Formats: sequence, structure tokens, C-alpha cells
Amino acid sequence: MQIVDLKKQFGFTLIEILVALAIIAVALGGGLRALGQLTQSAERLPQAVTAQACIDNALAAIRLTGKRPAAGEQRSTCTQGRHTFAVVLHVMPTPNPALMRIEARALNADGHATVQIVSLAGDG
Repeated sequence: MQIVDLKKQFGFTLIEILVALAIIAVALGGGLRALGQLTQSAERLPQAVTAQACIDNALAAIRLTGKRPAAGEQRSTCTQGRHTFAVVLHVMPTPNPALMRIEARALNADGHATVQIVSLAGDG
């Protein structure tokens, strides 16, 4: 006949289960936050790509003139796909008189810069 020790327990205590649940909850919370940020980035990507195209078009138009752009601010509107942007070009002189610094920004409907690029332009 075998004697069974009743004090020896098998399984997990309530504290161990609660600690495991807390660890799982923290891990799931972090995963949901990362998923939310990924979703926001995926929503902004098409807008950023089309804003980039608007800025590229504005800079290409300056280069096609073959002349150094005049200093100052130039504003235009650009529609790409279903997005409309205000393109703002700030043209400033550089220490090299043959080059001008161009800061180009594409503003969304809220007036926030979606994309900003700095470029140089010169004669021909």
C-alpha cells in the first residue's frame, strides 16, 4: 500500500497565474500600440509620396527654366491623385553666388508640412 503526501501540490498558485496574466497583458498592450503606429504610418505613406511628387515637379520646373531662381517665396497649388497640396518654395542666396538654396515644403489641407526638401539650383 502506498501513502500519498497531501501537502505536496501539483499545479499553479493563484499568484503565479495572476503574474502570468499581467505579463501577457503588458505584452499585448505593447503589441497593440505598435500596431496602431504602423497603421498611422501606412495611412500617411500615400500622402507623403504624392507630396514628394509635387515638390519634385516644382523643382523640375525651376531647373527647366535654365536660369537661377530669384530670391524670395513662391507658392503654388498641386493636385496629385486625391490629394491637394500647397507647395511653398523659399529661395535664398548661398555663399556661392552661382547657387541658390531652395527649401521646398508641401503643406496638406491643415497647413502642416507633409514633406520638406532642401535643394540647390544654379545657372543652366
